[in-house]
Amino acid sequence: MKSIHYRIETGTTSQRVYTMSNKKQLPGGGILAFVAILATLSFTLLVTSCQTGPPDIPEGLSQAEMFQRAQEAADSEKWETALAYYNTFLERYPDDRANGVAAQYEIAFIHYKMGRYATSEQEFNALLARYEGDQADQLPAWPRVLSEKVLKKVQEKRQELQGSGASDGNQSTAPSDSTESTSP
Repeated sequence: MKSIHYRIETGTTSQRVYTMSNKKQLPGGGILAFVAILATLSFTLLVTSCQTGPPDIPEGLSQAEMFQRAQEAADSEKWETALAYYNTFLERYPDDRANGVAAQYEIAFIHYKMGRYATSEQEFNALLARYEGDQADQLPAWPRVLSEKVLKKVQEKRQELQGSGASDGNQSTAPSDSTESTSP
C-alpha cells in the first residue's frame, strides 16, 4: 500500500493536511458515503437559504441610514429587503411627507423591477394621488415626474402581457434587465 502525505511545516511544528491512499476498497464504498454527505449538505444549504425572512431593522436608524440601507439592498437586487426598509420608513416617519413620497416612489419602482406590474401600477397611482391634494406644492417634484414616466412603462408592460395571454406580472422573480436605477 502506497500513501501520499502532505504536510505544512512552520518552524518546529508540523501539521498533516491531506492524506491520500491507494488502498483497495469495495466498489462504491467511500464514494457512497461522500455522495450521502454531499447530498445532506446541499439539502441543508438549500433549505436554510430559502428561509430568509424580512431583515431585522434596528430602531435607532436615522432616516438617512434607513434610505442608505434600502438603496444598498436595491442595488444588490435584494428587493424584499429594500421594500422592508422603505415600508418601515413609512411606518416610523409618517409625517415626513417629502421623504415619504421618495420612499413610495422607490417601493413602486422596486415592484416594477420585480415584474410585479399590477402592484407597481397601484403604488404609482397612490403616489400620484398625493400630488393632487392641497399640500402638493410642499412635495418634491422628482417623484411625480419619474412616477408618471415609469407608470407609462408599467402600463405598456401590462398591455403586452395581457396581449400575449401571460400573467399581469405579480411574479416574485425579477427580470434580468436591471439597467435602470432606483435613484432619481
